[in-house]
Amino acid sequence: MKKITLSALFILSNIMAFSQWTNLNAPHNIGYSEAYSTIAVSSNGKNIVAFTQKISTTTFTSSYHYTTSHDYGATWQVYSVPDTAGLSPANMALTAPLDIFWDGDTLFVQDANPITKLKKSTNYGASFTVQNSAYNTQSRIIQSPNGKWYHFNNSVLYSSTDKGITWNSLAGAGAYFMEYCVASNGNLVATYYNGVGYSTNGGDSWSAATFSPTGSWNDSKNSISRASDGSLIYLCSTATKIYRSVDNGVTWQQVASTLPVNPIKMLFSGTDIITLSTNGSTHKSTNGGASFTQMTPMTGGILSTGNSMTNSSTDIYISGITGIYKYNSTVGIIENAIDKQVNIFPNPSSNYIKIESNNDLRSVTLYSCLGNIVKIEMLNDNTIDVSKLNKGIYFLRLDFSNGNLMKRIIIEK
Repeated sequence: MKKITLSALFILSNIMAFSQWTNLNAPHNIGYSEAYSTIAVSSNGKNIVAFTQKISTTTFTSSYHYTTSHDYGATWQVYSVPDTAGLSPANMALTAPLDIFWDGDTLFVQDANPITKLKKSTNYGASFTVQNSAYNTQSRIIQSPNGKWYHFNNSVLYSSTDKGITWNSLAGAGAYFMEYCVASNGNLVATYYNGVGYSTNGGDSWSAATFSPTGSWNDSKNSISRASDGSLIYLCSTATKIYRSVDNGVTWQQVASTLPVNPIKMLFSGTDIITLSTNGSTHKSTNGGASFTQMTPMTGGILSTGNSMTNSSTDIYISGITGIYKYNSTVGIIENAIDKQVNIFPNPSSNYIKIESNNDLRSVTLYSCLGNIVKIEMLNDNTIDVSKLNKGIYFLRLDFSNGNLMKRIIIEK
């Protein structure tokens, strides 16, 4: 059972004229126009959510909602944004969250002013409980593989071991984090206003990355992403530069490239690079950022903003004025060829699983059926110890030098 694109769920109905973008058919209610903005997708692509402004075409009044899917975009639900009672229309317009993200099947919302709370939903957005009523931040929450969360506020970095209920300050570790990714070796790599930082201990301490050539900039529209081959890409849009790292974020080399017009977001999908520009146009690079080809037109493209573009472990999603779209990377094309060359056994298993392949295996990630990353112990000869795992279904992501593959495994006790 493959879990990378699950395109059979969509049957490829409604392919847009926008090359290689698939319309996921988010709701369009008669008498309203929907404007989708901040978007979040779980790492396995199962759960999708977008902050939505619904505008009446007769009264021109607005209401605010979360549009969610928990079946890879096959069906959608629309739920009203909580905590807005009594807000003026001007304040209602400010309720777009600072960030929304998934932790398995749990949806978390970092409210912006005037609400300023951290909330969670265990039913995909139908209802919320308050995780922290006094929460205030200037950055997104970083979710570390070691289970800790981090956020920055007023020059202080805070950590949490209980999913945001309580926070403790980390002296001397502050940086204005904006975007982040987890490198192949487990390093946390994060962008901030004037560069990139990396952590080798899950976020408790940070070091400044080295750039070649060196430079100085302040950038409020940057992004960072990991490719299926393990390389990292960093967009510094203010300085109009792309940097690439092949050592898990420690050092960065500038990519010689003519960037698309005014890029505000750049993300990997497999090894493809997709950019979003301020005018709504999107571009693609299949050679590591050396050159780009246009996907959507300069005008009338996918009208969106930087926080309306995100990626799962394999694909890219954009929410805009007219809908929610998905880009299927070329990883899916490579997948079938890789699948024929990989053998995973025994499956089901209770003690260990062995991976056999002639391909260059770079990394292995194990997910629970809820999409949470599960710690595993790699033994010799690509053997994985699963003896401590609970009974159930898991998904194994294998990253090779020429692509990646998602396989289902069953643990029996």
